[in-house]
Amino acid sequence: MIVLGLATTVSALLFPVKPFAEARQGIGVAPASALADDGRGVVNTAQGPLTPADREFMRKIALAGLWELPSGQLAQSRSSSPSVKEAGMHLLMGHQDLNNTVAQDAQLLNVPLPVEPNTQQKGWLAQMNADQGQAFDRDFANLLRSAHGKVFPLVAETRAKTQNSLVRALADQANTTVLDHIGMLEKTGLVDFPSMAK
Repeated sequence: MIVLGLATTVSALLFPVKPFAEARQGIGVAPASALADDGRGVVNTAQGPLTPADREFMRKIALAGLWELPSGQLAQSRSSSPSVKEAGMHLLMGHQDLNNTVAQDAQLLNVPLPVEPNTQQKGWLAQMNADQGQAFDRDFANLLRSAHGKVFPLVAETRAKTQNSLVRALADQANTTVLDHIGMLEKTGLVDFPSMAK
């Protein structure tokens, strides 16, 4: 009788959980543990545990450099605005440093990094390549400011959660770089803040 009662209670507790989890996945909200899981699980390293989220963060830092460095170069050749050129120079310097750090860390931690921008980033680069004059300046400021605004929470979350000392230092460096880039892009006076809030 006691065993039957316990079994009924456990069943009642388990059945609501399964449909709720399925409903969450149905609307595009995957459990946190499933996000960015590259199948390697947690790897113990001399610098501390390296999680799938840590590795995904490293890949995202590398990806950012793959389109932001060319964007900075475009600003030097395409823009006549001193503030856009200056923002582009900050992108160049910041991502050269970040690229060096993430490449060294990836080698130490055995993390493969992307070697070309993703489809969305290629689209942004193509858009800026097609732009002329003020259209380039506007797109440069807004595309890059929007991207930096989206990565900023990821940097903070990684910094707060990682137990790996190399990833923590990379997050510190990325935080400084992202804040600098946000400030420089906003200094252009071209950022459309209402569209950033959507």
